[in-house]
Amino acid sequence: MIYEFVIYFKDSKKGEPKMNVFGKLFASQSIISWILQIIFIGLAWKVADHTIPNNLITIIGGTVLMLLIYVSLARDSQKKISDK
Repeated sequence: MIYEFVIYFKDSKKGEPKMNVFGKLFASQSIISWILQIIFIGLAWKVADHTIPNNLITIIGGTVLMLLIYVSLARDSQKKISDK
């Protein structure tokens, strides 16, 4: 499923799943959310500068990035609620 882009590994002492560096929160968002948002900004900037063409492939790529950002932020929100 799309939620599984964060890698988990087992802690040898407790047996509890722990998140990788990408799952840690920084300014209330995971690192993967920040990376996806930076990639999206870079894509928008390149389209605005006419470095890459504004065609269907670019629009689909931007849409996929937006969906991944949405899922990542929703997962971060769910994680914050469950940690309380």
